[in-house]
Amino acid sequence: MLLSNLAVDASLSAPAAPLLLINDLHFAYPDGRVALRGVRLRIARGEKVALVGPNGAGKSTLLLHLNGILRGKGRIEVAGMQVDDHTLPQVRARVGLVFQIPTINCFRRRSSKMWRSVRCTWGLQRTRCARESSGR
Repeated sequence: MLLSNLAVDASLSAPAAPLLLINDLHFAYPDGRVALRGVRLRIARGEKVALVGPNGAGKSTLLLHLNGILRGKGRIEVAGMQVDDHTLPQVRARVGLVFQIPTINCFRRRSSKMWRSVRCTWGLQRTRCARESSGR
């Protein structure tokens, strides 16, 4: 058999790039509580996925990693872009989060630790964030 003239449709031979790829994601909160340990997930474009589990299982923690609000160890790719400091604006333009109960969220009290963390993550000057975190 002569293979030199063989044409192969690439869409049939290679799987499409995933819309979401998480590889070996680990995360622990500052108090030492481990929330994610070695998470691996691949979701293709058009797939429907339900993330279910009991309270405290890490569902919200995982989702907060998808647009860089939380940053663990491991690799996360959204639409082919690795979630890192260089791609955060582009990733955040594609990944939004809506809280289940809008009256209970990190933006309710401007003085909350989560609010300070979110403001720091989204680009306030590091010195200002450090000062706010230390309570000065």
